[in-house]
Amino acid sequence: MTGSTHMAGGATAVMVYAAVSQANLSPITLLAAGAIGIVGGLFPDIDHPSSKISQKLPWLSRMISSFCGHRGLIHSPLLYLFLWLGWIWLAPAPYQFWGNMFLLGAASHLLLDMLNSKGIPVFAPLSKKRIHLARIKLGGVFETSIQLTLILTAASLLLRQCF
Repeated sequence: MTGSTHMAGGATAVMVYAAVSQANLSPITLLAAGAIGIVGGLFPDIDHPSSKISQKLPWLSRMISSFCGHRGLIHSPLLYLFLWLGWIWLAPAPYQFWGNMFLLGAASHLLLDMLNSKGIPVFAPLSKKRIHLARIKLGGVFETSIQLTLILTAASLLLRQCF
């Protein structure tokens, strides 16, 4: 998926969480959480030198890319499960919410990447086998329709929470 689709996915994941959990978040907190979800939605592509996030953090991209390659460990749900467990165990309670919003965005990225034929290594580093759920073409009509659906969903949930 493209960076724009991952951004929409990260924002939508956070807005769905806010709606489902019935969190009583102020509009400013909800917008900040959405922004963090967007960054989380972009983060797994830090291992690809031409991604949106790698353009902003080229030094980090080069470092991670040299160890993992694209769609390696950084695209493994196991990594994010361990990051989440570490985060909830080590982070002070007031900060856990923000880390969770980042990780929701990252989870949306992994789910979206499972929708194209390349898939993701669900069990990396234990296995390099990539799993996909669909074969959606990058930048094609289906991706565009997914992106539009995500944007409209995030916007409607944001408006619903704020008003």
